[in-house]
Amino acid sequence: MKTCSRCGISKELSEFYKHPTETGGHQGKCKECIKQYVRQNREANKAHYTAYNKLRIQRPEYKAMKPRWQTAYQAKYPLRYKANHAVGNAVRYGKLQKQPCLHCGAEKTEAHHPDYSKPLDVVWLCMPCHRQEHAKQRKETV
Repeated sequence: MKTCSRCGISKELSEFYKHPTETGGHQGKCKECIKQYVRQNREANKAHYTAYNKLRIQRPEYKAMKPRWQTAYQAKYPLRYKANHAVGNAVRYGKLQKQPCLHCGAEKTEAHHPDYSKPLDVVWLCMPCHRQEHAKQRKETV
């Protein structure tokens, strides 16, 4: 058992991240407190992180790794990969037309696949609604 230095609650060691230079080999703050701090810090410094990420993707080492990430994604999710490319091609060649967001009516939308085995059967959602939809699906599978 260890007490979190931020929230003051005693928790099991598995609730703390390992850290070789900290006393006892674990960080002083629990995982939940660290996650909360990171979310708050990122929100408070959004402009800084946006600018940093724009510069980061231009670095040569990042560009060199991108093909490996794409290959790994394609191998891990072959059906999803094929469905995404089918939609991209259909939009490009005029077989599919982008629609406003089904939930909020926003104009800038993305294709959401309720079933990846039906690649052109999509629902058009804006990015925030699309993220909410996937979050809802993750909660349903847990």
